Amino acid sequence: MADGLLLLGGGGHCCAVLDSLLSDPNCPYGKIAVVDAPQKRGGELFPGVPFVGSDDDLPRLRAAGFAFAFVTVGSVGDPSARIRLTQTAERYGYAVPTIVDPTAVVGKNVRLGSGVYVGKRAVLNFGCTVGDGSILNTGCIVEHQCAVGSFCHIAPGAVLCGGVRVGDGAHIGAGSTVLQGVCIGAGALVGLGSAVVRDIPDCTVAYGNPCTPRRTSRAD
Repeated sequence: MADGLLLLGGGGHCCAVLDSLLSDPNCPYGKIAVVDAPQKRGGELFPGVPFVGSDDDLPRLRAAGFAFAFVTVGSVGDPSARIRLTQTAERYGYAVPTIVDPTAVVGKNVRLGSGVYVGKRAVLNFGCTVGDGSILNTGCIVEHQCAVGSFCHIAPGAVLCGGVRVGDGAHIGAGSTVLQGVCIGAGALVGLGSAVVRDIPDCTVAYGNPCTPRRTSRAD
């Protein structure tokens, strides 16, 4: 089972990632299983995809032959759980792969970090870069030469026009559009359906058309 893959987190985002894996005729993993709350152990998320334990079982499961782990906890503005789980998996010796849905379009000179998920019909155009652990969700568009940081979430249907910069841990809400060349600060949260026409500072919640900063810190 050296080619076994653990999905860390058994909620809705896990279902989306699992669907991408099961839709791929070239899926490289001999067995897929899910780690979640202890009480789910013994059940199945999907036929043939069992719940095999909780985070506490990661050392045992690594020794049992699972070599890969992928974080399937979603995030809306706070990626701390995703970061923690990634660090835990790496500490126990798991390889953290990148998963790209077979319907996604990934252009030339695109660089994806480890632990990235590219969802159904997402488009990543020429020369864009994506840092570790980021989610590029269903139908989003990341245009040419954009730079998306680590542990970001580009939500379903969001559009980053050419040359946009997105800082680590930022969230771009569903259906939002970011004008070419705009910079979204680290830890910023852009609300759904926003039209972003100017830079958004770090750790700022912003939304609307035009997108306007509403407060300076999500901790406020």
